[in-house]
Amino acid sequence: MSSPMDYRPPQSTLSLRAILDFPRRLCNPPTPTTTKIRSCAVTPVFDVTLDDVLNRKHLPPLGLKDFEEWLLFVDRTPQNLYFVLWLKEYTVRYEQWMRDSRRMSRHRVGGFSFQSELRPVSQSLAMFCTRAKKTFFSPDSPYHLHVPAEHLNAILSPPPDAAADSPHPDPAVFAEINADVRTLMKASLSRFVSAAFENVSTFRGVCGVIGGCAMFLIAGCLPLILSILGVHSRWARLCSIPGLWFGLTIIVASLHGLCFMVYVFGDYRQLRSFELTRPAISGPAPVALSPVLPPAYFSRSSREQYEDSFVSTNASQPSLASHSSDSVGEGIFVSGAYPPDEMEEVDPDVIVDDPPIPRETAGFIHHYEGQMIVRNSLDVETVAGTQRLDHFDFDALPTPPKCLLFDRPEKPKLQPLEIPNPPSNPQAAPISQPIKIDEKREVDASHAPPPAYHYPNVPPFGPLTPVLSPVVSRAQWELLMRSTVVAFFLTCGIIAGGLAVPEVVRL
Repeated sequence: MSSPMDYRPPQSTLSLRAILDFPRRLCNPPTPTTTKIRSCAVTPVFDVTLDDVLNRKHLPPLGLKDFEEWLLFVDRTPQNLYFVLWLKEYTVRYEQWMRDSRRMSRHRVGGFSFQSELRPVSQSLAMFCTRAKKTFFSPDSPYHLHVPAEHLNAILSPPPDAAADSPHPDPAVFAEINADVRTLMKASLSRFVSAAFENVSTFRGVCGVIGGCAMFLIAGCLPLILSILGVHSRWARLCSIPGLWFGLTIIVASLHGLCFMVYVFGDYRQLRSFELTRPAISGPAPVALSPVLPPAYFSRSSREQYEDSFVSTNASQPSLASHSSDSVGEGIFVSGAYPPDEMEEVDPDVIVDDPPIPRETAGFIHHYEGQMIVRNSLDVETVAGTQRLDHFDFDALPTPPKCLLFDRPEKPKLQPLEIPNPPSNPQAAPISQPIKIDEKREVDASHAPPPAYHYPNVPPFGPLTPVLSPVVSRAQWELLMRSTVVAFFLTCGIIAGGLAVPEVVRL
């Protein structure tokens, strides 16, 4: 199962009519769905818990898909989220297996019934656990967890007769690893929520700071200086308060990621850099007349894997939904921890030097599928229903060559091996050592990771998308109000200093 194509979020166009609604938005801020934590910082702090995000209780840009994209493209730790989702489903499967095994192990002899302690091993559950160990605990996997080694060794190399020494151990065995992973995810969630409160990128924030400085100097400082140097009353210097106050408000808000010019038009945010690399949402593509692709379309290895999986799937019995690869038995094809690369037709005349742009995310975590509806009237069930979450599927994880997980080191350049002149006696200088070095270098170069892809910077006037989360809308409103309060105290200090300057007396 390959993950679906990711598209850009719906873009919005700004209208001048939205400016007329700005006073109403200032006087009627949205009600947040979470509690607010008292803080003296300019950026407000809301109690957005990890369980609420995992249970899809928040709308974009605080949804589960948004959190996955943040971990995948910004924080570079998506394996933490995937492990928690896997363990959640593994627990459900294990409990279901325990209930079924208890029901099947009950025996009745005469008028007495007894419970057998021998339970059959579930092959599908064992394979589900084995693939998790290969994906999250193997040091060679791109999705390996960064947890203490002693916790991993307790799972990979358990002592005999231990709880972990089972094809599918009790989920309590992973309690320590789960606690470590959730601690890391809470730190990532805090950074994710703070970044979600910003409505513009860094370049647009710099433009806001420049505009605020221009307003501060032209509409604030210039009238204050002219009133001091000119023959005017001392109280005429108060006319510079609006310019100073407004300019400082824009500066403080822009330094914290809130562009006032975007906020005036509504609750919008700029698209992220990884969202700009995706194609825009288009209409449905026409269905081809012949769904069967010619054999030349596939590469030889991909075609053999496709045919083997197709034949073996037809010979097997259907398993649980979206988990056909988890069953083990005769005639059932079990794929690896990651699916093969997408089978694409390659033009031999075209040479591609750059790595592919990573656009793929987990296929079982869906994007927001709701409409532009009133945020305050949403309940938890409605919010979760607009963000579907399918069963965990290892084949739907992003393929490592097409996602940017970690900062890969550059491929080392191989130095040419200097071969000395052959001696007169060939047996005096064996050639085993140079050959061993070449083979070692060739192996290291063949296993070098692909080059990392660097996302383009977001332009200052990039496209905008609506903000649906009432928590983010309320946070942006409070950020603007707190910036106004900070700017007010700064303005009072500047005006107090201006009023302290004596009037110029001219003879």
